[in-house]
Formats: sequence, C-alpha cells, structure tokens
Amino acid sequence: MPDRSQQPPVQQLEGFTPQPPRRITLTNGVVLRFFENRCLDLIHLVVRVTAGILYEPQKRVAAFTYELLKESHPTMTSAEIDDFFDYYGATVSTVCHFEYMSLNVQVPKKNLDKILPVLADLLRSPRFQSDNLERYRGKSIQDFEYYVQKTDYRASQRMLNAYFGKDFPYGKILERSDIEAVTLEQMVAYHKSTCHGGNIRLFVTGNLADDELSMVAKIFETLPIGEKAPSLSDAGVHFEPRRIAETWENALQTSMVMCRPSLPYLDESTHKYRFLTTLFCNYFGSRLMQNLRETNGCTYGVSGSTLYYSAGSLFSIESEVNNDKVGVALDECFREMRRICDEPVGDEELDLVRNYLVGNSLRSIDGTVAYMQTYMPWDDFGCDSTRFSDFLQEIRQITAADVQNLAQRLFRPEDFTVITVGNVQ
Repeated sequence: MPDRSQQPPVQQLEGFTPQPPRRITLTNGVVLRFFENRCLDLIHLVVRVTAGILYEPQKRVAAFTYELLKESHPTMTSAEIDDFFDYYGATVSTVCHFEYMSLNVQVPKKNLDKILPVLADLLRSPRFQSDNLERYRGKSIQDFEYYVQKTDYRASQRMLNAYFGKDFPYGKILERSDIEAVTLEQMVAYHKSTCHGGNIRLFVTGNLADDELSMVAKIFETLPIGEKAPSLSDAGVHFEPRRIAETWENALQTSMVMCRPSLPYLDESTHKYRFLTTLFCNYFGSRLMQNLRETNGCTYGVSGSTLYYSAGSLFSIESEVNNDKVGVALDECFREMRRICDEPVGDEELDLVRNYLVGNSLRSIDGTVAYMQTYMPWDDFGCDSTRFSDFLQEIRQITAADVQNLAQRLFRPEDFTVITVGNVQ
C-alpha cells in the first residue's frame, strides 16, 4: 500500500521531441502541415496569412478585411453563408495577430468536402458588401467607446504608441475617425495584396486518410500565386525610455505599464529569457506577484508579456494598482529588478520555476490540437518541433549565473518606459 502522505518523486523528462507534422508544399507555394490524429473526426484547420496589423496601410484595415472575409462569399449573402456553415456543423472564426491573421475552422470530417470549396471561394474571391461593412463598423465603434473608458486599454495604447511610433499604423492611438475611415476599396486592395500562396500556410489536424488530405491540397491549390510579404523593420531601434502619465480624476485604480524592447524570437538566449521573465513576473509565484500583492497590497495581480514579431519584440509588465500605492509599486518593481541583477537566485527557486515551465510546456502539446496551436508560432519564425526539446534542455541546465547575467542585460530600470493612467495619489 503506497504511503499517500508522502509526495512521489519528481521524474525529469529526458530527450523528448514531439512527432513533427507531415509537410506538403502545394503548387502555388502554400505549405500545408498535417498533424495526424486517427481518433479525431472533428477536423481542425487553420489558414495562417501574413496579413497582420503590422502590415496594414491604415489603422483597422487588416481586422476589417479578415473579420468580414468569412461572410463575403462571391454568390451567397452573409445570412446564407452563416446558415450553410451551421447546417454542416462548421465554425469559422478569425484571430488577428501582430504579423498574421488566422482563420480557424472546425468541421466534422464527413462534411469536409462540403465546407472546403466554400472556404476556398471566400479566400480566393470574396465579395465585400457595404451593409456588412457598416454593421461591423457600428459594432467596432461600440466596442471602441466601451474600451476607451478603461485605463488599462488606454495604457496599452500609449505603450504601443511609445514603442512603434509613427512608422507603423499600429503605433497610432486608435480614434473613432480611424474606424469611420475604413472603406470597401481599402479592404479589397488589402485582400488582393495579402491573400495568396506566398503568404498562406495551412495547419490541419484530425483523422484524414491520404486521399482526403490530397483533396484538401487540391482545393487550396486554387488560390492565386503571389510573392511573400517583405520583412518588417525593427521598431525597437528608435525606442527611447521615458515617463508618460495621464490623470483620470474619476479612476478607481491606476493602470501601470513598464516596457522596453527585448530579445528577438531566435536570439540564442530566448529560452533563458523566458525563464527569467517567468521567475520575475509571469506566474502566480513570481517575485513581483509576491511583492506587489502579498507583501505590499498594491494590486490584485501583475503580469508580464512579450509581443514577438519577425524583427524584434516588446516586453511589458502590466498591473492595476491602488491609486495611493502607485509610487510604492513602481519603487518595488525597480527594487526587484536591482535585486535580481545583484543577488544570485537560490536553488529552490530555480527548481520551482524550472518544474513550472516544464509542466506548462507538456500541457501545451497535450493532444494534436494543442500541439498544432503551439507549433504555429514556431513555424512563424522558421523553427520546428526541435524547438520543444531545445527549450527543455536549456531549462534543465540553466544556472543562477545565467539568470543573473541576462537580468543585468535586460532589467536595468533606466531602460524602461513607465506609463501610468489613472488617479495617482
């Protein structure tokens, strides 16, 4: 009889690399990656298009174009296309990323041959309609008027403006006039310049035989050929640290953001950097969470994130802070930065964060759907499934000196822009 009062020993994961997906290159340049799962009859398909918000010529054009794409069939109305998808049990949704638009499709295997030709029609020759545009514009304005009253939304807008500046439409702070300015002509032009074989990758998982996979390939080979989108420049090279403060007298809390350019996705220290940011601010037991929430009662929570794109990345720390604790919160953030630069991390904390990251990584590939979602960002940067095993190896071998050296490089308080929006007291 096992002793239930004793924790079982932790088993270290050794030498594991997920099974790579099958790769097929179509005649028009589209690359299809297939994650086979013989037990999954609900097919998951993602159309990944290099047409994200960093490529748009004007604010909101990318989101308008691809959100309305799924209801812009060349011969069916938006109501008819919705009924068609419902009848065959398909769901279609869009996610807008920095550099990519993802069209996510789930459809029962038995109806795949009905849905895919219609999906290809939408991608190849959409008919954008003015009534759909005005309806979506109205919804976007309604959403904008809600979010513009929130301090965290405003702080995020100020952060992106400080980082990207005037060289990218994404750096412009969104105004209602930007939403009102989007036209059908802009959407048609943006679709034509981005939605083609040079910019599209397909990711598919489910129970598909070879002939069914060939059907998928033949349908998507009907998309036009095109040139791959050019590489973007690095907005971070023009970044200048500063203090930005907006006073909102009626705000119940103050939104606080600290940001700076960070490591490119393919930097040799990226895995160690993930360890450092997790330890510092990216999980429930992080140093900032313990300090700002548990010790000083400044906030309910604090989090960090890194926004990656091909030319660089933006690291940020964000929190909603009590109005009378903003000064304390900022001081403690900088104090924790200095501490992690000056004092080596203890072995117990290293092991705790290491085990947390390994566990999270295993959950990220638990099942082919999750694995496919995890694989897509790797593929965005030209990586493959070895990214997983490389990460595990580096995390297992990371030392206190590695963490301290990287912190001394990236966690200097004078390198951060600090933004506060609220009623600072």
